Amino acid sequence: MKAYRRGAHTVFEIHLDLVWITKYRRPALSGEVGVGVRDLIREICGQHEVTIMEYIANQNSDQDQDFRVDG
Repeated sequence: MKAYRRGAHTVFEIHLDLVWITKYRRPALSGEVGVGVRDLIREICGQHEVTIMEYIANQNSDQDQDFRVDG
């Protein structure tokens, strides 16, 4: 059985897609900066009990950073 979140009068499950696109799709989130952003997002998700279900980081400058989270 799935673990649903519960409130006083509610039961819910949330799935979100976070796609990070930089201005003009410049490769600003590559190298050390990309690793730092990835680690920061993982840390924040851990603090808020959010599960990262999938992480896609395309190396091409015309592609996006994509996180699929369950929270």
